[in-house]
Amino acid sequence: MPRLSKLKWITVYITNNCNLKCKHCCYPSEKNHKDLSIEKIRETIQFCEKNNIRDFYVTGGEPLLRKDFLEIMSYAAKRIKKPSFSTNGWLVKKKLVKKLKEIGIRRVNISIDGFEETHDMLRGRKGSFKRAVRAVEMFSEEGFVTHVQCTISNLNKDEVVELAEFITAKGAKVFKAVPVTPIGRASIEMMIKPKEYAEILRRLTTLIEKGVRVRRVFGLIPEKIPGTKIYECGALRHCVDIAANGDVYPCSFLPLKIGNIYEQPLEQVLSRQDGLCWLLRMNMKELKERVSKECKECPLLSQCRGGCLANSFYYYGDLFRGDPYCWVKQKYSHAK
Repeated sequence: MPRLSKLKWITVYITNNCNLKCKHCCYPSEKNHKDLSIEKIRETIQFCEKNNIRDFYVTGGEPLLRKDFLEIMSYAAKRIKKPSFSTNGWLVKKKLVKKLKEIGIRRVNISIDGFEETHDMLRGRKGSFKRAVRAVEMFSEEGFVTHVQCTISNLNKDEVVELAEFITAKGAKVFKAVPVTPIGRASIEMMIKPKEYAEILRRLTTLIEKGVRVRRVFGLIPEKIPGTKIYECGALRHCVDIAANGDVYPCSFLPLKIGNIYEQPLEQVLSRQDGLCWLLRMNMKELKERVSKECKECPLLSQCRGGCLANSFYYYGDLFRGDPYCWVKQKYSHAK
């Protein structure tokens, strides 16, 4: 049996329908438009309640395109400690924000990838930057813990730090710095170099002194900086993702199917002995047997556990080769 007590959050893609066409999307909606059934969403929420999983994250596609979005969030808010959702901000209105507050939602994640020209180019729709920024303002005005997530690539790397300052001044409480993963529409050519990523993170962490909460979703950091911690990949160890077609993945950036909730209840999917479910049971000794020589010798392995599995898999073709954004070892360059 998996150690379900270790699961901390579940991400559910309630739809893959979207009103934007982002250049770095890991889950392109043009494959086919699907919605996860309301029955399966409720079952997943009940699973979280039963197993004391506090974080239930709704995403897509664009979740607000579903007509029953408020019904879903209301059902989650009555049963889960920390329900939250993502949005690109296009459909956010004051009435919706107030209604979400009324039903008990307090957390939201809004994607902003640069200033106006850059963001609109990356998102494939003119006006998306202004709508996203206004969404940040509206949620913040109502007291939401508003997270802004920025996907860092060669197309916006020079704007990230200034964007963090700008958007926190608009009311965002947390700024997430996520280096692009070469999956979906994104390509390896979009990835920045490890040293560039290191410099961006170092500059971002200086904002902590100004009261900005900076969260590095992926990547490592070799020295201790007050208010920060080394990233540890939680794929299938602390989190799982459920796609709009019911497929269960270790995370949204690592869509290696381990089961499907239309075919088996989620608890049975996570109890399987085949596929990647062994990640739920892997300890440090087993990890050391799988990682590369460079990672084995690195003093940070016990903390970072090799970095992001998805980045390693899609860049090197190996889950345990090591995060290509790591600048600790010279090996992790972008020269294949």
